[in-house]
Amino acid sequence: MIIQKNIETEQLQLRNITLNDDLKNYKDWLTDESINKFLEIRLNLPKSVAELQDFVTSVNNSNDSIIFGIFHKKSDTHIGNIKLGPINWHHKVSEMGLLIGDKSYWGKGYATEAIGLVSSYAFETLNLFKVTAGCYESNVGSLKAFLKDDFKEEGRLHKQWISEGRREDGVLLGKINPIFDLD
Repeated sequence: MIIQKNIETEQLQLRNITLNDDLKNYKDWLTDESINKFLEIRLNLPKSVAELQDFVTSVNNSNDSIIFGIFHKKSDTHIGNIKLGPINWHHKVSEMGLLIGDKSYWGKGYATEAIGLVSSYAFETLNLFKVTAGCYESNVGSLKAFLKDDFKEEGRLHKQWISEGRREDGVLLGKINPIFDLD
């Protein structure tokens, strides 16, 4: 199990999701087609809150993944989640995935802020070399959020995904820990 802590800015608190949290909103986000249309989990959705609790428990107990709830501090509202993992400890690299599920918080910079917080955690606390992410090419919001946090487009997977009945590219992104980035 990876030791986790609260990570905060003036606007956000990222903290470990636990079974004490109300996961109903999280489950509702995953089943809302306007929210989940860029998430691969939409193809194998949890059938109940209990199944979602099992997922959260398995991530919390793993040695290679962390899932943070993204909470808006002023309103104490759970607005999304951000996951780091799986972490490859040998190569010191990890994937990052993000969901801002509360639509009233879309387009306000919270995704970029959360990405920055978790990138810093990955580099400064876990001493990772690199964090990667990916998104559908039409997921402009996610793409912009990662690019604003200095992720670089590293490649494309041509016609990799089916979205709204058409094939589209997958965009591969990466960010190297600044202490290792000598380029």
